Amino acid sequence: MEEQITQLSIQDVEEEPWKLDETIDPNQISYFKCLVGTFLTTSIIYVDSMKKTLVNLWHLIGRFNINDLPNKRFLFRFFLDVDVERVIDGGSWTFHNHLMIEHKLTKGDDLDMVPLVISDMWVQIHFFPPGFITKQMVIKFDNYIGTFLLYDRKLGTKSMNKFISVRVQIDIRNPLAKKKKIVLSKDKFVYAEFRYGRLGLFCLICEELGHGESFCGFRASIRNEDVVFG
Repeated sequence: MEEQITQLSIQDVEEEPWKLDETIDPNQISYFKCLVGTFLTTSIIYVDSMKKTLVNLWHLIGRFNINDLPNKRFLFRFFLDVDVERVIDGGSWTFHNHLMIEHKLTKGDDLDMVPLVISDMWVQIHFFPPGFITKQMVIKFDNYIGTFLLYDRKLGTKSMNKFISVRVQIDIRNPLAKKKKIVLSKDKFVYAEFRYGRLGLFCLICEELGHGESFCGFRASIRNEDVVFG
């Protein structure tokens, strides 16, 4: 037996390559109940650590799997529809303070080409006069912040500070809106302020997501004493 083992060698001859089954269309691969996502960070994301964190955040009924994809993307495969909707409706989500951007896959989607630039999140609108709150005004605010999805004024009435809670789609490539001037009368106005939920890392210099002030590209072109936060 030992003599046979010593005679083993690796064949280094190029053989005729195998062809994939041409009847299989890559676009027909089912990604039903799947999300593709990424995190706004240049750091390495370890799947095992990330999954343990998300298990505690999501509290799903069924199981889910995560596959590591190229270009810092991940495939999230769920077994129950209710769990998929739970993740989508409950966001935004973060891992180690890095915002997660996800997209629900549909037939024909390319895992590598699907744009991951839109995040659904709750935003609180503070210091807005209660008497002026209407659905039309809320939608106008939402379209200023992002794209309107829905709003729930009742969430704000449970605290001492009254506010409106709105859910919007935000393009993370654009700076975040901080406030909006509202004219109440000819000589009276207020500033409505926006407070974002589960924002993750946010730069106060360029007002964009995904990095802090220390790693902002604007720091290379301005002096420290000229830095203005927000």
